[in-house]
Amino acid sequence: MNLMELKRTDEALAVLGPAETDAVAAVAFDPADDEAQRRLRVVRNARAQALGLNGQTDAALALLAQVRAEDARRQAADPTPRRTRDLVFDHVLVGEALDAAGRKREACAADGETLRLYDALSRRGLVMALDMANNVKLVKERLARNCPR
Repeated sequence: MNLMELKRTDEALAVLGPAETDAVAAVAFDPADDEAQRRLRVVRNARAQALGLNGQTDAALALLAQVRAEDARRQAADPTPRRTRDLVFDHVLVGEALDAAGRKREACAADGETLRLYDALSRRGLVMALDMANNVKLVKERLARNCPR
């Protein structure tokens, strides 16, 4: 994350590739290990974010779709609040990748859907202050910038 904030996405990708390989190996070693599964999704989301910020939008969106599908499968099998929140967070990164690519109309639609998902989480009492201060704030900023009024 620090490398991405410093706009050093090539270096971030160089670190995240081997990290993903290690995370996949950990899941293969013990597929029932929920924390290993979670670490893999975190690494893949970070890699997708770096790809998007590095101009590799299609690769980023494909990886994000893979992560969302896996998170949806896990959430359907065991619908915990954490899994529900993880699934909503996955959507935040889609708008970011589209915004970074200058695909404002698509980013607007993606972020609108993400905000609706966060609103649904809020109605269930599952939104945390950290969500509001970070993810929801970023989504609202992109909506203000990308969506015609």
